[in-house]
Amino acid sequence: MKNGVFMAKQRQQAVDAVHSHPVVKLLGLRVTDIGYGIATVECPVRPEITVEGHVVQGAIVGVLVDYAGIVAAMSTLDEGVGVVTVSYSVTNVAPAIGERLIAVGRAVSVTRNLGTSQVEVHVWTGDRSTLVAIGSTTGRVIRPS
Repeated sequence: MKNGVFMAKQRQQAVDAVHSHPVVKLLGLRVTDIGYGIATVECPVRPEITVEGHVVQGAIVGVLVDYAGIVAAMSTLDEGVGVVTVSYSVTNVAPAIGERLIAVGRAVSVTRNLGTSQVEVHVWTGDRSTLVAIGSTTGRVIRPS
C-alpha cells in the first residue's frame, strides 16, 4: 500500500540518486521538484556547455531529457526500486539560448519491467521561457535482489 510517507521516501531516494552522479555535479543539474509521476530538473546555462558561448549544446539538452524522464518514472515505484535508461530520444525545436534550462518529465506508463515518460525542455531568461526540445525516455525497472 502506498502512502504519503512511503512515497516521499521513494521520491527522496530518486533525488539523492541523481544528485550523486558525477555528471550531474559537473553540469550543475538539480532536481527542483518531484511528485508522483512528475519530475523537474534544472540546469544553469554556463559558457562551458554552449557552442559559440551562448547556444547550449544539444547533448546537454538530451541529458536533461534523460534525467527528467527516468526520475519521473522512478517516482511512481516502491522504495528501493530503481530505473535505468534503456533509450531516450530528443527533438530539438529551438536553439537553447538563455539563463537556465528546465526539463519536466511526466511518466506515461510504468509497468513491472519498463517505465516510459515524455519530457519538455524550456530555456528561461528572466520570467520568459521558450520550448527548446521534446523527448521521451524508456527505462528498465531494477528491483533489489
